[in-house]
Amino acid sequence: MQTEVALTALLARFPGLAPTVPLEDLRAPDPGTWRLTALPVTL
Repeated sequence: MQTEVALTALLARFPGLAPTVPLEDLRAPDPGTWRLTALPVTL
């Protein structure tokens, strides 16, 4: 829930925010969930 609130606020403030690499390349091996190891972005 905290991540959803934080990302929603971040995207509202910076609408041009975009990942610098495909999100599939940042996925952590964690059965049952979808977790990122990092989130590099451009503004």
